[in-house]
Amino acid sequence: YSILSIIIITSFRKENIAKAIDSFLLIMFITEIISYGIIFHLWKIGKGIPSNPSPFLNHSTYSVLLSIAIFIILNKLIKTNSLKFKFIYIIFLFTSTANLFFNTGRTGQLSFFITLVVYFSIKYRVTIKSILISSLVSIIFFISMYFANSIFFNRINALKNDFIQTTHYNYDTSAGARYGAILVSLDLIQKHPFLGEGLGYARASYIKTIKDSAIYSKSKYLIKVMSDLHNQYMQVLIEVGIVGFVIFLLFIYYFYKEKIYDIEFKTISIIFMTSLLAGFFGGSLLRMYEIYVLFVIFLGLYSIDSTNKIKLFN
Repeated sequence: YSILSIIIITSFRKENIAKAIDSFLLIMFITEIISYGIIFHLWKIGKGIPSNPSPFLNHSTYSVLLSIAIFIILNKLIKTNSLKFKFIYIIFLFTSTANLFFNTGRTGQLSFFITLVVYFSIKYRVTIKSILISSLVSIIFFISMYFANSIFFNRINALKNDFIQTTHYNYDTSAGARYGAILVSLDLIQKHPFLGEGLGYARASYIKTIKDSAIYSKSKYLIKVMSDLHNQYMQVLIEVGIVGFVIFLLFIYYFYKEKIYDIEFKTISIIFMTSLLAGFFGGSLLRMYEIYVLFVIFLGLYSIDSTNKIKLFN
C-alpha cells in the first residue's frame, strides 16, 4: 500500500485529473450494467445474486462507491448546459440511485443520506436554512425509499431488530456485531487511551477482551469481525489512541480547509471525503483495498490541484 501510494501521488499530472474522475464514472457505469443483469436474471457473474447484486466487491464497498458516483454525476448534471449530456446524466443518476437501494449495503446508503445533506448545504451556501431544507429532503427521500423499495424496507427493519436483540446481549447479527465491537473497543480504549494498543497488537487485544468477557465470549460473530471492527473511527482509536485519532481528525480538517482553485474539483473532493467519513461509521473502509486505492488517487489529484492555480475542468 505504501509503495502504491508514493507511485500514484508522484505520478499524476494535472491534465489527467478530469480524465481520472471520468474513468471512475465509466467503471461504475460498466459495473451497473453487470449488476442490473444480475438483478433481472440475465446472467450470473462473480458472487452477485439478485438479492445482493454486487458481482466483484462486497456490498458495503460497492455501495459506498455508488454513493460517491451519484453525487459526482449530480454535480455534473447541475453544471452542464448541454441538453444531450443533461439527458445522459439524468439516466445515469436514476440508475445509480436505484442500484444503491437495490443493493444490500447499508453503509453506502448511510453515506448517501449524509452526503445529500452536506452537498446541498455547500452548493447553496452553508446556512441554517440550507441545512434544514437539505435535511428535510433527505428525510423525505428516506421515507419514500422505505415504503417504495422492499429490499431497503427489509434491510432497515432487520437493522431495527438487530438492535433490539442487543438488549438481550445477542451480538450475533450484522448490526449487533457492529454494536458489540464498539463496546469491546471502548473497553480497550479505556486501558490505553492515549497511544492505543498499537498497529500490531490491536487484533490480539481485541480477541482477548472478548474471550475474557462473560458476555462477549458467548458471541461467535464478534470474533469474526476481529480484524475489521466495521467502524473506522473505533479502529483508529484502538490502534493509535487519542493522540493518533486527533492527528487523523486534523488531516480531515485540513483536507476540507485546503484552498482548491477549481470549484468543481473542490466540490467533488468534498463529495468524496464526506461519503467516506459517513461510511466510516459502518465500516473500516481504509482496510478495503478498492477504497484505499481510490482514497490515495484522490489524495494525488488533490495535492496536484492545491499547488496549481489552473482550471482543471472545462
